[in-house]
Amino acid sequence: PKGVRVNGILVGLIESGQWRRRFDAREDRSQTWEQWSAELACKKSIPLGRLGSPAEAARAIFYLATPLSSYTTGSHIDVSGGLSRHA
Repeated sequence: PKGVRVNGILVGLIESGQWRRRFDAREDRSQTWEQWSAELACKKSIPLGRLGSPAEAARAIFYLATPLSSYTTGSHIDVSGGLSRHA
């Protein structure tokens, strides 16, 4: 009644400095970033087979912060590549 909307964002594994540091510290140097992160996504059972980008998470946040989402409340946006469906 007071116009307050509540929504959530389910963020999965996102490319970040943390994952890049783990990639740089790996023992097996034969894999590229794309191969390594795809293998990680497979191990984590991410259906889309990759990590998300920071921009993909930001777009979901942007959507909720604009009038585009004016009729959205009590919901969540899944930005996890499908991971949250299996968690």
